[in-house]
Amino acid sequence: MTKFDFDESFWRGEPRFIVLEGDEGGGKSTQVVRLAEWLGEVSDREVVTVLEPGTGVLAAELRKLLLDPLMTSIGTYEEVLMMAAARVDTRMHYVMPALAAGKWVISDRGELSTIVYQGFARDEGAMKFVKQIMDEIRVVVRRGDLYVVLSIPYELSIERLRLANKLPDRFEGAAERFRHRVNKGCEMIEQIVPGEYRIARVDASLALDEVTQQLITSIESSF
Repeated sequence: MTKFDFDESFWRGEPRFIVLEGDEGGGKSTQVVRLAEWLGEVSDREVVTVLEPGTGVLAAELRKLLLDPLMTSIGTYEEVLMMAAARVDTRMHYVMPALAAGKWVISDRGELSTIVYQGFARDEGAMKFVKQIMDEIRVVVRRGDLYVVLSIPYELSIERLRLANKLPDRFEGAAERFRHRVNKGCEMIEQIVPGEYRIARVDASLALDEVTQQLITSIESSF
């Protein structure tokens, strides 16, 4: 892997829980893998990666339902509760035990995605419900230490999805208004949840190595 600039003492220090967020096509899944591999090399420490929703027996089943384009009967409020249940499963059985064992954890999506997709992109009532549920489950699960938003312009997001040449899931294939609202919500997230989460931002339109370097630098500078 490319040699990146980094502060060795930081990455060998206290384990952190880092969450990558952002719109479709921003390369979150790719950067989760790259960051985990790089961190394992430079720190000699085990790194755990998770997917939200998706990591865990219950979370995996809920993910199938949530992404199934044929599941048109799932309403906004049911969707929020399914996301919350999946998050509790992942955090309690994977994230928190890993951190307790001294491992870094890197997640593909987290609370900010729920706030944007199930709240901001829908309506004001959904937004209030999402925030209430997120606050409720905080009693039993730990939030991320840092949420890094991979910013991508709407047009580039749509173009990358088209070039991926795969059938869109339930969210990727949603109406244009919803897709626009998701992109806008990702760009406005600091204003939507002011002071509630530690947030950093990188430019996902850059080349892979440049995005990874921005990730490393932004994580170091956020603590």
